[in-house]
Amino acid sequence: MLQWLKHTLQNIITIHHKNMRDLYPQNYMKLIEAAKAWLVGRMPRSMIHFLVLGNDRVVS
Repeated sequence: MLQWLKHTLQNIITIHHKNMRDLYPQNYMKLIEAAKAWLVGRMPRSMIHFLVLGNDRVVS
């Protein structure tokens, strides 16, 4: 499930196979901040670290 969630979140920040960070840098940062705020309120810390850092750095 975590891989599916990570893949879904990556797809959300992609428009027509182009990275939003390159197209709209200010909006990209606002999206990241909003996502972080939402995740902090609704997900365990270990899952947030998995999504942000990947498999190698999961902390509990």
